[in-house]
Amino acid sequence: MVQTKTIHPVDRVLAIVAAAFAGLGALATLALLVVVNLDVGMRSFLNRPLPAIPELVALSITGIVFLQAPSALLAGRFIKSDALAKLILAQRPRLHPWFAGMFGLAGAALFGCIAYASWPILTKAWSRGDYVGTLGVITFPTWPISLIVVLGSLTCAAIYLRSITRKENQP
Repeated sequence: MVQTKTIHPVDRVLAIVAAAFAGLGALATLALLVVVNLDVGMRSFLNRPLPAIPELVALSITGIVFLQAPSALLAGRFIKSDALAKLILAQRPRLHPWFAGMFGLAGAALFGCIAYASWPILTKAWSRGDYVGTLGVITFPTWPISLIVVLGSLTCAAIYLRSITRKENQP
């Protein structure tokens, strides 16, 4: 008889949200690729660059990072240095739950701080109608990127918090 592993509903929701964000990030990356190549072609062949491309690229990269972060975290692809933890755990394996919990709390706190610090930026950008670009030529609102930063950070914080309660981290 084959045992099937049941997936906790919270894990399922986090996986769906992370996958949706990653999909949007992939589409944004593809769109950015097309726009930058179009700009290079227009610049090279017609001597007519597209307006506000540097501003669009700067905004897009920030958004793409926070769209991709939850998926990378969930898949265990975040960069981390665990040499000290491995050394200590080799000597004291019963400390694993404690280290995992502390790492989860630190990650949740970090991303919680990013979301907290980004919230006023989002509300200000929304209420003032902040934009980048050249007025009368082309502009891009900044609030969608601020929203992505807040939502991506909150999702990462939730993933870190959920990692603390997983059974593999319990004694």
